[in-house]
Amino acid sequence: MTIPKLTLVFPHLALNLIISTPALVIILLGFFVIYAIFSLVLYYHWLSYGMGNKGILAAEGLYFMVSVFLFVISALAITYY
Repeated sequence: MTIPKLTLVFPHLALNLIISTPALVIILLGFFVIYAIFSLVLYYHWLSYGMGNKGILAAEGLYFMVSVFLFVISALAITYY
């Protein structure tokens, strides 16, 4: 199976970024650290004030699954850049 080139799928899309791949990795790591701190605070509040509510447990699971998915997609995008 061959993957079509991006220019064939989107002929008007130019991905000539000025920033380099190592800089993108550093930016992604910075966002990850900030996001991890925010997530820890959010998790603490869910444990402290959620009182084991099923809605809170569903929100936790959804939040962390979507978070992991987004960071994997970001890392893959940088890898293929």
